[in-house]
Amino acid sequence: MQQFVSSVVKLIFSRPARALLLARMACWVVLLSLAVKISTLPRALSFVSASTRSRLPGRDNSEDLAAAIDALLSLKVFVFKPVCWKRAAILHRFLSLQGIATTINFGLRKGPDDTLDGHAWLEANGAPILETESPNYTVTYVFPSQSPFEMELGQLAKTSV
Repeated sequence: MQQFVSSVVKLIFSRPARALLLARMACWVVLLSLAVKISTLPRALSFVSASTRSRLPGRDNSEDLAAAIDALLSLKVFVFKPVCWKRAAILHRFLSLQGIATTINFGLRKGPDDTLDGHAWLEANGAPILETESPNYTVTYVFPSQSPFEMELGQLAKTSV
């Protein structure tokens, strides 16, 4: 614990902007985690999301934002666990504030042992972003979206993706 506190103090003095970003993200992770406990996922995502602002020319720090949320969720304490839907929701918010419009995709696929695997990821302009590999999942829900859900999950379990 002492090493953790020491690292935080060092970060605050050496990179105050990064420390502030991590603190802001941490607050939103806590709020998202609480909102999901007391509400539905779509409502929690609506609560956390932000309107897309005008994009500042020459400013794309999406990789820095992804690295920050990944570092925060890798703490593996309290609500800070590496969960893809939390990562996607927080990045969706912070990218919107930077002027980058994204959607959060939730998907399922049949795993090697016939179990269903799930994943959430961001897309911008119809393509996945900030993912180490291209998601090979059948999209089951997109946020934000006005489209009704039409897929039969039972059908997904019977097919091989």
